Amino acid sequence: MNPALSGGATTGGMVGSGMGRGMRDRLIGVTVTVVKGSQKGYVGTIKDTNGPTARVELNTNNKVITIEKEKLYRRK
Repeated sequence: MNPALSGGATTGGMVGSGMGRGMRDRLIGVTVTVVKGSQKGYVGTIKDTNGPTARVELNTNNKVITIEKEKLYRRK
C-alpha cells in the first residue's frame, strides 16, 4: 500500500495540503451574468481567474470566453 495514503508517519507533512500552489480565487465556480460587451446577457460559470480577467464557460453553448471581471455580475 502507498505509505502516503496509509495514514502512517510521513516525512512530507500533511498529505494533500496544497502547499505552494497559491490561493484559489473564491470566484471560481460562481455563476455570473455578463453585463457589458458583445456577450451581454449571457450566463456562465467562472472556471479560472488571472488578475483582472476571468475565463467563463457560457451555459448556452459550453463556450469558454475570457472577459474582464468588471464586466461580470454575480448571480444569487
